[in-house]
Amino acid sequence: DPRIVIAYEEDATGQAIVHLLAPDGRSAGPGWPRYLEDEYPFYATIADIDQDGEAEVLVGGYSGLNVPAHVYALRADGADANGNWPQTIYEPDDIPPAGGATPFISVADLDPLYPGLELVAPGRWKRLVYAFHCDGTTVPGWPYVGPDSALIGNSAAIGNIDGVGGLDVAVGNGLADWVAARHLLLIGADGSDLGGSPIDVGGFVQTIETLADLEGDGTIEILLPVGGTGMLECWE
Repeated sequence: DPRIVIAYEEDATGQAIVHLLAPDGRSAGPGWPRYLEDEYPFYATIADIDQDGEAEVLVGGYSGLNVPAHVYALRADGADANGNWPQTIYEPDDIPPAGGATPFISVADLDPLYPGLELVAPGRWKRLVYAFHCDGTTVPGWPYVGPDSALIGNSAAIGNIDGVGGLDVAVGNGLADWVAARHLLLIGADGSDLGGSPIDVGGFVQTIETLADLEGDGTIEILLPVGGTGMLECWE
């Protein structure tokens, strides 16, 4: 049966809530609503990450700068998908700490040799991009660390960008016009920069990239609206 997922902050408690509703608007079960450890939730993604035939609810949380944020994977009954969830998103000690939310979580088979699908979660107001296996363990080579002074502001697009091997990740950095470092980041499945990355852009980045074969030649183009310029940029 279809379900409706809503995520919001409860005024009375100042706590993030995720609720799964039946088509008639009633709660989908006794495990809902699910209260999160964070103050604000972001957009929910629905995907069967462990490929068992039952979809999970994926959502990122946020409680302000310099506060750890979390990535959640919830079962249909509202419980954590397993004991490794939620995962904490926070800067390592050698990087100025700034907790950040994930706008929405992207899902793909980034590591075909590992069972299930992977979750890619950029840290908003951060320069790290995280990748987790469906069981909550970190994908080898991740998190990706972006350029100095980077502030990522959007979610990740996933596709075979370089036409070689498996899937790659594209994410924009520079979420405001006062951020000096503004780039399109292209990341391989192993967490390393693809050739030519990072790509300088002429404005701030707050929207998700689009990946498509515009020319019909079997190669992927990357489209990105660039804030403050009125331009839609396209790269091969």
